[in-house]
Amino acid sequence: MFLRDQDPVSVQCLACGAGEILDGLVPQTGREPFATSIRQNRPDLDEMAIRRIRNQYWNAFKHLYSRKKGILRNDVELLARFSDVQNDGALFIGWTDYMTLRRKMPVSAQVFDAWYCAIYEEKLHPTIDLCAVRRVFPGIRAQERADQKRRLKLMVEEWEHREDILRDPSTEPGPLIVQGALLIEGIASVGT
Repeated sequence: MFLRDQDPVSVQCLACGAGEILDGLVPQTGREPFATSIRQNRPDLDEMAIRRIRNQYWNAFKHLYSRKKGILRNDVELLARFSDVQNDGALFIGWTDYMTLRRKMPVSAQVFDAWYCAIYEEKLHPTIDLCAVRRVFPGIRAQERADQKRRLKLMVEEWEHREDILRDPSTEPGPLIVQGALLIEGIASVGT
């Protein structure tokens, strides 16, 4: 849906839902979820503050009432600021946690990761080498959003057939629906 510019509200809800699950699963493997690196780089944000920021639009979409029973939420101003751009961070965090959990990602997620890094250089740790993403997506920061998304889609279409990428051990093979079933199977085994 994200690549096809379809239904940004559904993308937000699905990305945040998956992100919440992954954020909870990663520590069960002894690894650190992405939220930990946020806390290290932003000590002013505790776990609850990070969740509030991550879930602000998602909560507005899924809840009619505030935490106090019977009081309607007033999210008019918040939702007026919502656009597909808010999906970028939710997807990036979710895919980062997925990679931490599974140690591999689908080609589309790998390309998205590079695309995100190329667009949001200022959000990345200063020690990250950005030469590769700048080479893959030169000049993308100066482009309009529609052109940025078009380039992402074209690069996914190009890279998902490259044998060198498909053979790489960090590439998750097969359709995402199968990987979702494997992840659910992994969730079940973590609890036993």
